[in-house]
Amino acid sequence: YLPYFEESLWKRFAQSSVAYGSRTMRISFRESPPRTGRCRGLRTNSFTYYSRTEKASAKEKGYKFLSLNDLLEQSEVVFCCLNKNTVLLHDEEFEKLGDKKILFNTGLSPAWDEKPFLKWLEGNNLCYCDTVGALGGAHLLVHKNVRCMQVSSGRTIQAFDRLSEKVLANL
Repeated sequence: YLPYFEESLWKRFAQSSVAYGSRTMRISFRESPPRTGRCRGLRTNSFTYYSRTEKASAKEKGYKFLSLNDLLEQSEVVFCCLNKNTVLLHDEEFEKLGDKKILFNTGLSPAWDEKPFLKWLEGNNLCYCDTVGALGGAHLLVHKNVRCMQVSSGRTIQAFDRLSEKVLANL
């Protein structure tokens, strides 16, 4: 629900992100290829990502590697899945990202500097975070363009199973 977004932008995003492959990016340092596209039913030939290095496994699946600036300029939706205390979005990057965009962060900490992030939030933009830590603090929870569920997206049954296996293996 995005009442202040242009209706046509939201319709285009809603249609393309599920069925046709939105102009979507993922910022990630993981070795594994992006899984968001597979989970949402996106065509892999429309999925792009940025990482410190191009991943052969992602290329094999048809994911396209782009520079951070190119991805920010070309994307309508950005997923940040970075390691803790990794900050990639500064003044210049938010300028490249522009307005009428959606930013997701599921990292353990913000992927941005707070001052340019707050400036960016004042535009027609939305930020979704799973935890207050990913958002950058409780003071941001009341911002009209922030949605935070305050529950880690990593808290899955599979994660608990893996942790239980590790504990039992160390007994």
